[in-house]
Amino acid sequence: MSYAIEIEFQTYGMIVGGDSSQSNNKHGKTFPFTREYRMTTTEQDLQSFTLFVKEQIKSGDRAMSIDELFDQWRIENPSDELYAENVAAINASIRDFQQGERGTVAGEHSDKLRLEYGLPKK
Repeated sequence: MSYAIEIEFQTYGMIVGGDSSQSNNKHGKTFPFTREYRMTTTEQDLQSFTLFVKEQIKSGDRAMSIDELFDQWRIENPSDELYAENVAAINASIRDFQQGERGTVAGEHSDKLRLEYGLPKK
């Protein structure tokens, strides 16, 4: 994410930096320019999390601890790596399904886990 910051500098015979929108720069004349600022991933995440927390507070649904807020924000805003992993897993499941793989019926899997861990049958 990037955004532009417009700043006006008072110049004294030299250009401070940036691109001038005025070609004739004389001593003591206001010199506007725009410098692009790129936010780091950490800054983007902090800004996103802050906005999320403010929205949660405004909604007033229920009080959440900072840990609960962070966990919920992470679920709603996965990292690029996690998102890519999830997409790859979903695509692999779709390919398996298209090739006839139907997996294990949930009840059968539950029975095996109950037997493995010595849990009573329902």
